[in-house]
Amino acid sequence: MDLNFWKKEFPKKVTKTCKVAGEKSSQLIEEAKLRLNIANLNDKISDKLAEIGALVYEDYKSGNSSYADFEELCKSIEEDEIAIADMKNSILKMKKMKQCEVCDTALNIDDKYCSKCGAEQPEIVEVEPEEVIDPTVCPNCEEKIEKGSVYCSKCGTKIGE
Repeated sequence: MDLNFWKKEFPKKVTKTCKVAGEKSSQLIEEAKLRLNIANLNDKISDKLAEIGALVYEDYKSGNSSYADFEELCKSIEEDEIAIADMKNSILKMKKMKQCEVCDTALNIDDKYCSKCGAEQPEIVEVEPEEVIDPTVCPNCEEKIEKGSVYCSKCGTKIGE
């Protein structure tokens, strides 16, 4: 191999490989955190279901059939289930996948039909987040702006336009 390769191309390839590896490891760490949160919420749901069961049994034994005692627990379980669904969707999004709306099979994001049940899949359109303007920096010259300023003290640009 020529010396030019070792001086110019090889370091670029190593840098690119390291960058890709870093991005992948960050994604794996984020996915692991989400999976841990899902497991923790599932444990909480199991505890709440056991508590509901105990309340129902106590009501049964005492002849009282009031469901108001565990309505709060049921609402809490529903909130946890929504949080779990959101985390699962985040994991699928990281992997560039989606879930079949009929049978819950994991699919590639571009799949138009489910490979398991054949259901047509809606197209996922990603919306670009709006650019967030930092109110502490002038949008024209990037000078730091003091809180409450209407104009940039360096370039005179009106802040907030």
